[in-house]
Amino acid sequence: MNHMINSLLLGALIVVATDDARAAPVQPFSKALPQMCKTLQHQGWVAPEDILNPGSRLQAEVNIPGVMYMCTLEHHLAGQGPGHKPDLQVLLTNSGNEPSMIMSADVWCAADQAAALTALADQLAREIPALGWSVPAETLAAVRAGTVSKATATPLVFSTKPIEVDAQACEKVGDDALGAVLMKLDVTVEPATSGK
Repeated sequence: MNHMINSLLLGALIVVATDDARAAPVQPFSKALPQMCKTLQHQGWVAPEDILNPGSRLQAEVNIPGVMYMCTLEHHLAGQGPGHKPDLQVLLTNSGNEPSMIMSADVWCAADQAAALTALADQLAREIPALGWSVPAETLAAVRAGTVSKATATPLVFSTKPIEVDAQACEKVGDDALGAVLMKLDVTVEPATSGK
């Protein structure tokens, strides 16, 4: 009887330890997201413009403790044009204990693509190490090249995904106009245990 109880207790301890190990990378990353949001705002990143109320901006952060956290910011870059200037965007979310970061470069003109992707890689190379983690070299290379990749730097997984949208965007979209981009590149960062 004692042997059976000991076996059950040992099994329960293994389950708890395994669950704790899975949760370990999630908690620090989820707690780091608000700090990253504040840091980016100090660097000059701003909330996106409210397209329904031109001249005003949306709220950068939404935080319902224990339920949801979201931060949406953008940073405009200098561009050669002749159309809309490139920008960087970030979406930091945590819902249901599944934290993630998506940092993107939006490019309207081909002449701006290399500089915008380099700016995105440089931003990742600054922000993630500032939180105590590293970015895989292959991820930074894929960002600069605008290619698909997936790499792990424990405890985080990094994915890059280029999206080609409109080859004529540079001619169609003026400096201050909204419209389809030429291409964008998304970099997703999430804990390896998030289940995605």
